[in-house]
Amino acid sequence: MNLGRFLRKVDEATNSAGLRFWLNRHLGKAGKVARLDLDRARRRVEMVLELAGESDSLELRLDGYQLIRSGDELLVKFGRAEASRVWLDALSEKFVSGRTVKIPPDLSGLIEAYLDADEPVE
Repeated sequence: MNLGRFLRKVDEATNSAGLRFWLNRHLGKAGKVARLDLDRARRRVEMVLELAGESDSLELRLDGYQLIRSGDELLVKFGRAEASRVWLDALSEKFVSGRTVKIPPDLSGLIEAYLDADEPVE
C-alpha cells in the first residue's frame, strides 16, 4: 500500500469514528452504531446498528449521496437507501431514497472535513 492510500484510509477511519461518536451520542439508550463505513469513491455509507430490544443488528446502506452547499447550510441528497429489514427497506425507499435533508450544524463541519479537496460541494 502506498503512502497516499494509507493516509486516505487513516483519514476515512478518523472521520468514520467521529461520525459514529456523534450518532451514538444522539441515539442514546436506543442503541449504538456498531460499525460505520464511509466510502468516498463510491459515495456510499454502510452502518450496522445494535438497537435496544432487538436481538439482531440492523444493517443500513446509503448509495449515491450528494452533498450540497446552500448558503450557510449543508444538505445531503440521498441516492438509494437500503435496510436489512423488509419493512424498513420499504420505508427507506419511500421516505429516504432521493430525498434531500439538512445536516445539523454541529455535524456539518465533520461532514465537510470528510470531503476530498477536489470533490465539489454545490
